[in-house]
Amino acid sequence: RLLFQQYVELHKELDISDEKFLELARSQHYNHPHRYKRVISCGKHGCEGVEINIKSTQLGPGYEGAANDLKRNRELYNKLFFTFFDVARTTAHATAILAELKDYLVTQKETQRNQALVLFFQLFPMVLQGLPPPHSPLMSIVVGIVKDIGTAYIQNIPHIGVQKKVLDMILAYSAPSLHAPQAAQQPTGPVIQEMPEPPQILPPHPKPQEKELNLLPQPEMSLLDMSDDYTAGPRESDQQKHLASISAPKTSMTEDDEAPLTLKIKYFSESRKDLFSLFTPSVFLSQGDSRNYLMLLSTLTGATSNDLDEPEQRFLASCFDISQHMEKIISMPELGPHFMLDILKIVIKNNAFSQLSNTIMNRLSQIPEMADQVMASVMSSSEQSQGTRSTENWQELLGSWTDNVDADKAALLLARMAAELPMKDDQYKSALAMASNMILQSPLTVKIVEENSAIYAHPPALTTSPTWEAIENFCKGSLKFINDYGDQITALSFFGLLNMLVSLVETCPPLVDRFWYLYMEILNPYIATHTERLDQTELVKVLSKIPWDKATFHYNDTSTLITLSNHISVNSAVTKLVFTKLDWRQFALCFAEDDVEQMENGLYFLKIFMDINLLEPRAIPSDIRQLVFGIVNKPNWYEEGHFLVDWRLAPDNEFASVFNGESLMRLVKTGAVMNDPTNKLLENMSLLRDVARWIGTSGSILAAMNEIRSAMYLCVGSIDQATQKYWYLSNADHVKVMSHMILPLTSRFVDLAQRQQQQGESLVNDGIVVLVSCVLSLPGQHGDIFGEPYLAPIRFHTTTTVPPFFKDPNTVQDQQQRKNIMQLNAQLMDLNDRMYGLVAMFLTSGSVNTCMHLFSNAHKATSLAIRPRVLVSLFEEALHAFFNQSQDPSPLSTVQNAVVIGELDWSSVINACIEVRAALTLRVLLEKEKQKLEGLDPASWTNNAHRFLDYVVRFLPTEHREFDIFSLWFFAVELLTDDRWEGGKSHKKVDMFLTCLKIYYGGASVFERSKYPIQPPAKISQVMNLAARACYIYLEKVFLNKGSFHETGDSLHKHMEALMAFHHNPQFQRFEPFFVEMESLLSPLFNLPEFETALVKTLTPIAPYLLAFVPRQGDGRDAVTAFTGLKT
Repeated sequence: RLLFQQYVELHKELDISDEKFLELARSQHYNHPHRYKRVISCGKHGCEGVEINIKSTQLGPGYEGAANDLKRNRELYNKLFFTFFDVARTTAHATAILAELKDYLVTQKETQRNQALVLFFQLFPMVLQGLPPPHSPLMSIVVGIVKDIGTAYIQNIPHIGVQKKVLDMILAYSAPSLHAPQAAQQPTGPVIQEMPEPPQILPPHPKPQEKELNLLPQPEMSLLDMSDDYTAGPRESDQQKHLASISAPKTSMTEDDEAPLTLKIKYFSESRKDLFSLFTPSVFLSQGDSRNYLMLLSTLTGATSNDLDEPEQRFLASCFDISQHMEKIISMPELGPHFMLDILKIVIKNNAFSQLSNTIMNRLSQIPEMADQVMASVMSSSEQSQGTRSTENWQELLGSWTDNVDADKAALLLARMAAELPMKDDQYKSALAMASNMILQSPLTVKIVEENSAIYAHPPALTTSPTWEAIENFCKGSLKFINDYGDQITALSFFGLLNMLVSLVETCPPLVDRFWYLYMEILNPYIATHTERLDQTELVKVLSKIPWDKATFHYNDTSTLITLSNHISVNSAVTKLVFTKLDWRQFALCFAEDDVEQMENGLYFLKIFMDINLLEPRAIPSDIRQLVFGIVNKPNWYEEGHFLVDWRLAPDNEFASVFNGESLMRLVKTGAVMNDPTNKLLENMSLLRDVARWIGTSGSILAAMNEIRSAMYLCVGSIDQATQKYWYLSNADHVKVMSHMILPLTSRFVDLAQRQQQQGESLVNDGIVVLVSCVLSLPGQHGDIFGEPYLAPIRFHTTTTVPPFFKDPNTVQDQQQRKNIMQLNAQLMDLNDRMYGLVAMFLTSGSVNTCMHLFSNAHKATSLAIRPRVLVSLFEEALHAFFNQSQDPSPLSTVQNAVVIGELDWSSVINACIEVRAALTLRVLLEKEKQKLEGLDPASWTNNAHRFLDYVVRFLPTEHREFDIFSLWFFAVELLTDDRWEGGKSHKKVDMFLTCLKIYYGGASVFERSKYPIQPPAKISQVMNLAARACYIYLEKVFLNKGSFHETGDSLHKHMEALMAFHHNPQFQRFEPFFVEMESLLSPLFNLPEFETALVKTLTPIAPYLLAFVPRQGDGRDAVTAFTGLKT
């Protein structure tokens, strides 16, 4: 052993000497740098040239004494070389002696066995550590000795002490490669962590005296050539015992020098694994010794990966092979299958024992009562593996095990795995590999197909499938929250589970219906809560493999389309995928027999269709698009027969439940739309309008109105405030929606609702509220048209960066910004004017029934809660239409009972009438308030009447309908001629009203005009002149008759003469009928109704609606018309 150690150290010193030689040789010469300047002359006269810097190098001799150092180095090398070969020759003699001893030991009697084992265990660690130089004659001889002794006294010998010691040494003395310095070679694979040095087997000895040579390592050199043409035998002559004749090389070599002699000896490959075959633990099984077998097995599996590299681990694991003993073990009562299960529990965690694990698992899988225990062992060992077995190895192991499992056993194992869930992620991957193999490759697949040949027993009830239930339970357990680890399975495991299910459905397309329910009930909740973790593109890619065209759930189960419709707000990409691949033609056949119950499904189809049309219209098949949109703007679409669903069959209440005012805009509000939604939104509105129209019920039309109204005045602002992006319908789009959708639907459903009695009345009321809510401010005012921006992600391109709100341009200094603000304000005012004009036009031409519903319900529109002026303006338009059309004998009484202002303040509404110049509305409201005075004493009644007169005096009519003020003058005249009036004309309110009349006919003095509470009109028309004079004369006649007179009888006649004087004025000739009627003005028989009727018919024949304000028999106002005549 001392020779071996000296041999190794001399070899290292020779390498160091060679390295030093190379270093000295390189340092014999060096480069001398030189720097200087040089001027480059110029050819021009007077130019001195250019000065440049030049650098050059010159080869020169090295440091002084370099040649002597080289000489001493070579001299030392020669001495070391002679010493090395002398030791090598001595070592060769020693190994020859060992070889003879080995032959002697292995060929003698058993008494020599102990001596041989002593020699074996002395040499075996040397071989494991590679102490003799690898690939050298010395190592070859030592390995041969070890192998021969091991073959004779260790291999296949059931001696636990010897076998255990061999295994311990293999684990204790690692291969040299595990301890090689990292600088020697950069590994290309995983870095092996450096192991501690194994125990020293050589006795300590003094190191050679260190010489102060300052030597560096030299590149490794091959000193010996080896050949296989000579084999040394221990019994040959002494000359043959000397294995080689070795001579040292000369100090210098020339081409003619003789080559050195070589050592002729048989070469051995020195592989550690070749010696591992001496370890034979399986020999214990042949003797029935399970205890020692398991002990050795536990020792090896307990070793760390740093003790052995993977190939060595696998080689040693193969030594435990039990394939030859398996049947014997199973038949032995003391061992049996449970012993094999014990082995499995030990080895299943280690990759190196995969072959042994497969062998045991495949054999045990054939024993029914063992399957459950094997699964438990697999699950338990997987959890405890702590990464020693990779996911790929688990899949390989478990996949191969289930190759021969029948359907019943597979179902049992699947149920066992489901019961073990949830589990760790790494463990779950193993279970998933097994489940995938059983479901997709075992006879279990055939059983699933057989159980699901018919999915629906009696739709929507599903048939029973125990195997599918086991799969569902496995999926449920897979996605449970793992409390112990605070997380659920990773995305990789989820897609592994999903791919398994998809592959199963691909194999058996009828399972697509069951997959749908499993996806929505089990997978979708997990996806919805892990959207950021899961790759949505990959999810859609995997689900696209499902044969959705084979599905029947969308027409067998009416609840599925409801689920699909709700799912679009959760995962629009998946909903889009499923919708575009389902067979909708087969779906449409369900409506062929007028199945009204199925129409709910049809309405949800329409809802999803419009959603997909908004998200990605190109995804809708062209034939389906043509059939759905085939009804748009086609009054007789059903006669052509080209439609998907006969919408006339849809129930009224179902339509309202599906389209509840949140359907059209929900995807825009959630930020799911990727393109500008304007065009497709309008397209969807048109489709919804026509579907509701052809369903033909007031409920469906009202629902469509609410749905379409939800898009108006809606501003969506980017939730990311840094982007400053907004979306809303333009002015033109709002006008289109109002004129082409809201108003036509309103007109239609009002007519329909009249036929439905009480229920129809209620629907019309709601419809009127929808209509009125479209008017948010009066013409010429900006109003607050749009509500606050609805914040949502805006994923599409839009150039709108300013919200649609009125802003005072004087608050900004920048001219361009001020210009933009003014432009936006103008647009808002224009939109407001257009919308009001459309509604006003509709009301003007509306039916009596429409107007009556407006009077009763307009106040319910939430948008008008703080805008009484808008309410009054709409009332004014509706009153004109009502009084023009009504055939009611007492229209004023009917209207004043119908008008409701709700929670609005009465005074604010009255003031709004004066502000917007709504004469008819003011008259109706005053008449309604006057009714409350019934039963009051004359004094109280008169005090309230004074308040009413004040409103009349403050009213200024519009230029285009100035004669509407007649209704208020009539009201004032009726108050003053009422028997309950006290005080005659002495009150200032009466005097002010008379001044009002004087102003309109031009008879007021400057003083009177200065006291008038409002600015009188600048220009008085002929109609207003004549009407004011006539009213003044009539009131003076009444006062004169009551004795509270201001004018004398003569004065009254002068006023009458002044009025009749206009009769001869050519400019007043067109009022001939008026003058004819007024000839009886002072007659006691010319009562108030006749007077008011004469004014309306002769002065304003174009406004017959004013006749509604003339007192009529039975309306409660005829009592005030009595007149006793003039006093003389």
